[in-house]
Amino acid sequence: MINLGSISDQTLAGMLTTATHGTGVRHRVLSTHVQAVRLLLANGTKVTCSRDHQPDLFLATLCGLGGTGIILEIRMEVRPAFRLREVQETFKFSDVIDNFDVVAHSAEFVRLWWWPQADKVRMSAMDKTQEVGLNPRSTPMRSSDLTYNSINARTEAGSGIRSSDITSSNFSFSSEFLFQVSTFGLGDSRLGSSKIRLYPLMTA
Repeated sequence: MINLGSISDQTLAGMLTTATHGTGVRHRVLSTHVQAVRLLLANGTKVTCSRDHQPDLFLATLCGLGGTGIILEIRMEVRPAFRLREVQETFKFSDVIDNFDVVAHSAEFVRLWWWPQADKVRMSAMDKTQEVGLNPRSTPMRSSDLTYNSINARTEAGSGIRSSDITSSNFSFSSEFLFQVSTFGLGDSRLGSSKIRLYPLMTA
């Protein structure tokens, strides 16, 4: 696929009918890559629609939440599989806002995670690469169910108490980004709170 959403459990039909977006300011929502859809309508008939054939039905199906019928087939524009090289860095919120256009265009795929209580933004910048990484690695902090559940419990318990919520947010931020070695990448090289990861071939 040309781009992907942030979760791996979503179906193509779910992506199409909810206007799911991927990453990168230059990329459009994923449904724009759909070329045709085959539907089972409420009256039991099957129909194939596209931008050239029954365009009203086709466009209504995009982000239609399944209201036009049951999606049987999807034809999409795709491209050959590719690798991604990711660099992650942490910045102050004000620095990101002041330089937002530069940040947004700093790579083909840019993601931002805002942690309001910590006044920090974690930036992920990814570009295509021919590099091949190493075997995946992870730290106990990232892979431990105890740590994961602890963060969730602290966040839920502190949701109504601002001081506790700030403490939980800072702990979660540190656990997620400062102590993490990649579990998804093929390699990892860190300097301070920066991190570089290589991703495998991105396929549909």
